[in-house]
Amino acid sequence: MSKHGFMKRCLAGVLLVLLPGYSLPAQHTTATFTQTVTKATPSVGLASTLDPSTYTAPVTFTATVPSDATGAIQFSDGGTALGSPRPVAGGSATLTTASLSVGSHNVEATYSGDSNYNTFASSILTETVNQAASSTTLSSSNTSSSYSAPITFTAAVSTSATATGSVNFIAGGQSIGSAPVSGGTASIATSSLLAGSYSVTAVYSGDVNFTGSTSSVLTETVGQATSVLALASSGNPSVYSYPVTFTATMPSAATGNVTFLDGSTSLGTYALASGSVAFTTSVLVAGSHAITASYAGDANYAPVTSSVVTQVVNKDWAISEVSVAPASGAVVGTSLAYTALVDTGSLLPTGTVQFLDGTSVIGSGTVVSASATNLLSYSADFTQWTPGANVVPVPVLVPNASVGADGSPNTAASVTLPDTSATGVQGAAFSGISQAASGSYSGKTMTFSVWVSSPTSATVVLVLADGSAATQNSSTCHATAVWQRCNVTAAFASGAASGLIASIRNWGAAAETVNLYGAQVEVATSPGVYVRTTGASTSGVGGVATFTTSLLEGSHSITTTYLGDSNYLGSNSSTLPVMVGAGTAGVTLASSNINSNYGQSVTFTSTLTATSITPTGIVTFLDGATVLGTGVVDGIGKATLTLATLTGGGHTITASYGGDGEYAPVVSFAITQTVALVAPVITMVSSGNPSVYGDSVTFTLTATGVGTVPTGTLTLADGATTLSVLTLNTSGIATYTTSTLTAGTHDLLVTYSGDSNYR
Repeated sequence: MSKHGFMKRCLAGVLLVLLPGYSLPAQHTTATFTQTVTKATPSVGLASTLDPSTYTAPVTFTATVPSDATGAIQFSDGGTALGSPRPVAGGSATLTTASLSVGSHNVEATYSGDSNYNTFASSILTETVNQAASSTTLSSSNTSSSYSAPITFTAAVSTSATATGSVNFIAGGQSIGSAPVSGGTASIATSSLLAGSYSVTAVYSGDVNFTGSTSSVLTETVGQATSVLALASSGNPSVYSYPVTFTATMPSAATGNVTFLDGSTSLGTYALASGSVAFTTSVLVAGSHAITASYAGDANYAPVTSSVVTQVVNKDWAISEVSVAPASGAVVGTSLAYTALVDTGSLLPTGTVQFLDGTSVIGSGTVVSASATNLLSYSADFTQWTPGANVVPVPVLVPNASVGADGSPNTAASVTLPDTSATGVQGAAFSGISQAASGSYSGKTMTFSVWVSSPTSATVVLVLADGSAATQNSSTCHATAVWQRCNVTAAFASGAASGLIASIRNWGAAAETVNLYGAQVEVATSPGVYVRTTGASTSGVGGVATFTTSLLEGSHSITTTYLGDSNYLGSNSSTLPVMVGAGTAGVTLASSNINSNYGQSVTFTSTLTATSITPTGIVTFLDGATVLGTGVVDGIGKATLTLATLTGGGHTITASYGGDGEYAPVVSFAITQTVALVAPVITMVSSGNPSVYGDSVTFTLTATGVGTVPTGTLTLADGATTLSVLTLNTSGIATYTTSTLTAGTHDLLVTYSGDSNYR
């Protein structure tokens, strides 16, 4: 036993030592000696089974004390108890723990002491705890996904205890996001991977307790997305010639081109911008159209075709207007050229226009193209016009208040013009709207026209002036409930100011409300084809149909009916009054024998000539003022009279045409018909031949003509001796009775005196 151990033992009890030369007292001799033994200070050792250790790895700390020691050992980490005191058994006590945090720990073992040993602490043992290892595995919710489809990547972080920190997900060398570890996993959902093949890894960052780790590579294949291509129409149904916009929509990231199709016919190809593209057209014909949009695809989106949008295109409204040339001065036989305006759009209508006189169709014409100008922008509702007034208030202008002249609803403006009559002087006050146009019209004739109507009778004044208003003309128009096209023409003087001003005014009149539709200013002496354009146009196109005919004398109400076509609705024009004066036909007169004999039959022929319509009616033939007879005009304009009753001599013959519904009465030039006298046949009958001297004998003389009964006298002579001058009676007979004839032969001679017909 060591000295140190020996002394400790002595302190624990009394040791009797027999020294040399000293003997124990006798048995019955006793002596008392007090020996004090104090507690020993033990030696406390401390050791670790694993140093350094790793987080969560179990470490056993062993504290050693003298083998005979009892009591307990308290293990502590930097003064903090590690669990409860451990009992000493066989000179040692142990503590096993896996809860030491990563880092350096000052571990100490403190012996509690017992009856023989004092409390004592071991030296400090430095225990190093390193981070524990981690492992990371990566999985995908769909390793064969498509662009924009969400993919969830999940990293499973395997550790010996609960890990914290985050996982960074890397695809194709680029981070696609990170997520915190919770419950041993971290997940991220993404739809941003472009189409392609990606090597994806999950990199665990580690935390204070665990080292980081990287997963094995996962191959993610992203294919092109199959998306829905949406197609929408701005208006369905639409109207022919009016624009309609089709919008195709893809996801906002889509690029590339979209082709719009009408059935299988391409309407145009356009590039997507922010995933959408719009296409506007105004050329879809009336009817039903199967419109689709076809997307060509890009790197991320597969080609796709939209569902069919059935676009219904209704027929467009059409305006009808009729004009005639010459506008006035027509007479029967005048060839009148009627022009019907069919439509006022840039898209040409087709079809047929019927021309009517009252309710009777008098002809038809085919619609063809005609060009015109409109120096003003087209005025659908007149809101672009400037309201203005002089002295009186400005007018109240309400756009789209009524059905326009083309028949379409809500296309006309309504303007309420204040009372301008208070001054009593026309022109001293006005209220109206105006619009200016640019350009130089010096020395040109300009016409301003506008469609007007009024719920009540109203009067408006159209004014057309140059830019300085120095040259201006005005025209008054009486508006009714029926749309009509009013106009004013102004001849701009040479040197007139540039520009022009078109105005619609209430001028020195009571307050009134007028509906207005489309205005036009053109270089023309009268309104031309009306052109509906969105802006000023120098080459607009309209549809017109023409028909040429002549009319009967009198007043005619001409209208047109456009029968419509596949794209345009039919329409009726307002009434064009046409006045036709009585025409004059040419008339000639001829005789079948201008030098006839009395009693001879003569035929007079009157021939009527005209430019178009053959005259009808009656021709009266006259000898001077005496009516000879009448003849009916036949289908070729001729009338005849045959007679044999003209008296001998010269006759002034004329033919008087009485006129008909087309032509005025007219008298031919006179012809002179010469009728030569003829000799009558004279016969004489005796009452008794031979007779006896002294007997009474009666001679009956008869003058026989070719027509009328001869008149005048007969001279009866016996040789050279005149017996008597006898007057013919109405039957052409005269008698002579005598009893003085001497016996013998008498050669009686009869001489006729003649009359107007007989010689």
